[in-house]
Amino acid sequence: MMASIASEAWAFCITDSNCPSPSEPWCLGICVGCTLNSHCTRFTATPLCHVATGICVQCLSDSNCLSTAAVKCSAANTCVPCTDSSQCSSRFPLTPICKSPGPAGTCVECVTDADCSTATKAKCSTANTCVPCTENIQCSNHLPETPYCKTSNGKCVECLDHENCPSIETSRCSSSNTCTTCLLDSQCERFPTTPICYINMGGKCIPCYSDSHCPSPTAPKCENYTCGACTTNSQCSRFNPKKKCSSSGKCVECLTNDDCTGGKICSGSGICSICLSSS
Repeated sequence: MMASIASEAWAFCITDSNCPSPSEPWCLGICVGCTLNSHCTRFTATPLCHVATGICVQCLSDSNCLSTAAVKCSAANTCVPCTDSSQCSSRFPLTPICKSPGPAGTCVECVTDADCSTATKAKCSTANTCVPCTENIQCSNHLPETPYCKTSNGKCVECLDHENCPSIETSRCSSSNTCTTCLLDSQCERFPTTPICYINMGGKCIPCYSDSHCPSPTAPKCENYTCGACTTNSQCSRFNPKKKCSSSGKCVECLTNDDCTGGKICSGSGICSICLSSS
């Protein structure tokens, strides 16, 4: 009889605080199921009301899960580890990647270098945080515009030396590690067809801007910044013994027998050769 009275007395309440169970947290003279979140807020582990069941729960949606170690609201209305990166990236911009999706899932900054998108922190560390690079591959694999690692500061840059600049229009690696216009021929000489730096053309590597830049007697004249056929002997004077400009526009040793010495004659190919007959 005493037990029955005690049980009946416990069922009655005056305020919500008299209702100790998350399954019946609301006082209507007796403790009943919740209809509002305010009926649950005193339960720190289950502060939200699941209206359909009247029970206080931990979460109703992923947005109610505030820990990177438990970001997903399960079917049982409890916060559990992530199963997909979207559950991290949508709410935790600093830790947008789900590492080990499933029971061990947690939101981290990175899992691979590809998750690190800034040039100053291109490497994913063993602690799953983006840190400065230590080698080129940590840049080139996912940051194609800055593929080289400047190890002195761990930053991915466009170039470390002139060789890293592949364009004849921006062949020089500047002090700020960016490819820019040339100042010297040495910054162009790795381009065999455009080895000359012409500052007056904005610092571009070109084939030539004077005859002296044309190294071949078959194309000794610089015209319109391109080496081509000669038109005068003066354009051949630097090619000893091929100092004459032939009708084909190539520098040759001779045009007539008068150009040859020592009894030699001028062959059809413009070469002074020994006379083999008197005819």
